[in-house]
Amino acid sequence: MKKQMPTWNEKSTYEKSLLVVSLILSVPAVLFFILYLTGRWQGGMNIVQPLLGLMMFVQALQFWKYNRLVSIFSLFAAFFTLIALMIVYLY
Repeated sequence: MKKQMPTWNEKSTYEKSLLVVSLILSVPAVLFFILYLTGRWQGGMNIVQPLLGLMMFVQALQFWKYNRLVSIFSLFAAFFTLIALMIVYLY
């Protein structure tokens, strides 16, 4: 049986700070994606993709204690995103 995710009061300061960082990264990602979709700023996608990679890395840190499989998958997805972005932007 997997460990249950704790409620806000049961979380440590480290877990709370990771959640806040995740929320801070999510808001600009959504805003830049909306700007990209509406055609207001075509460079918005260049900002959204690295933010998504960072959000996956933070998610991996959050789930490491509770579900290692999800955490490892998030790490692989974050590294894949990083490598894909480097290939796209360097060529």
